[in-house]
Amino acid sequence: MAAAYYFKPRSSHQSVFILCNVRSGSNLLLSYLNSVPNVFLAGEILNPEQILGLRAGIDSQSTIFRHLRHVMNYRQRTITGAKLPLMHLETRGLSYNDMVNEFPSARWIILYREDVMAQYISLQIANKTGSFKRLLPMVKHRGEQVSIEFNPQNALLFRDSIVKNFETLRECSQVNAGNLLWISYE
Repeated sequence: MAAAYYFKPRSSHQSVFILCNVRSGSNLLLSYLNSVPNVFLAGEILNPEQILGLRAGIDSQSTIFRHLRHVMNYRQRTITGAKLPLMHLETRGLSYNDMVNEFPSARWIILYREDVMAQYISLQIANKTGSFKRLLPMVKHRGEQVSIEFNPQNALLFRDSIVKNFETLRECSQVNAGNLLWISYE
C-alpha cells in the first residue's frame, strides 16, 4: 500500500469520512456509497483487525494521518475516504477537530441511530452470535432464535455513552456545518 502511495501518480480527490458508532448501519451505507462509480471509501482503517487497518499501538497522529492518506490514495478515485467509528478515533487519541484540522476540505457524514436501545440490543446479538456483518456467508445462528440477557444498567450506560459522543460532535461541528451531513439509520 505504501508503494502504491509513493509510486502512483496522485490525483486530486474529495475526501469523505463516515463517523459512526457500532450497529448504526455504517456497513450498509459504505456498501451503497462504494457502488457509485469513482468512489472508494475504505472500511474501519483504524481497526487493527481489518485488512487495511492500522496496527495496534500506533498512536502518533502523523503516522495515523499518513496511514489514512495511503489508504485513500490506494485506489485512484475522485471521491475517497473511510468509515471512522468514534470508538476508534477515541482509542487512537483523535477527535473530530483533529480530523477536520488535518483534512480541512473533507466532507463528513455522521451516521446515527435514533433508537439507541435497538442499537444496544443489536450489539448484544452481534456479540452473542459473533456476526457483525449481515452479508457474511458463514453467520452462526442464521435463522435460529438467539436469546440475550437484557441488563438495564448496561443499556443505560451504552445510551449515555452514545448521547455524549453525539453531543460532543454536535458542539464541535458547528464551525464545519457546511461540510457535514447528519443521517439517521432509521
